Amino acid sequence: MERLRPMSQFDPSKPAVLHDDLNDKMIAWTGEQADHWHRYAHPHDDGGIIEWDGLLIDGWVEPRYQPDIEYAEISDEAIKPGKPRRAK
Repeated sequence: MERLRPMSQFDPSKPAVLHDDLNDKMIAWTGEQADHWHRYAHPHDDGGIIEWDGLLIDGWVEPRYQPDIEYAEISDEAIKPGKPRRAK
């Protein structure tokens, strides 16, 4: 897997693959959730980790297939204000 880019360089309006540090999963990001990201994402700590929708996003990569990682998807159903998704 390629090296993660810092969240300070992440543009939520563009496709990317995010890394959720809490669950150690890669998440396909389409950019369709950008408004929700702008409303609810906030810094988790000083280390550049962003808390969003019950996840701890610590980096991202360009959206190209990488066979050595397992992908998870965020459905529109999971993104509801006031109902953050919790890690299992």
